[in-house]
Amino acid sequence: SVVHQTTLKTGCEWTATAKALKKNDRKWTLEVKNASHNHEADANEAELATHRVHRGLTDAMKATVQALSLNPAQRPRDIFSYLLKQFPNEVFTLKDI
Repeated sequence: SVVHQTTLKTGCEWTATAKALKKNDRKWTLEVKNASHNHEADANEAELATHRVHRGLTDAMKATVQALSLNPAQRPRDIFSYLLKQFPNEVFTLKDI
């Protein structure tokens, strides 16, 4: 397996290749091709939420969403508000619901 990844929407030229090759017992290795960035690192949780890789629902949160979704009166934004109170340290957005 070989994965090529670039950043989204910033025009950043940082690139890397991740490989899990048979000759290396399928252990992942990461080779940075271009280490230069054209932006500062995001410093807080609000900024991290804009990056899909740093946000999402945990298994417990998914179970909560599933349970709350059984009630047709529950709107996604209501579920979102509930999750914010129950899981204050998690990073997620309304789109993740």
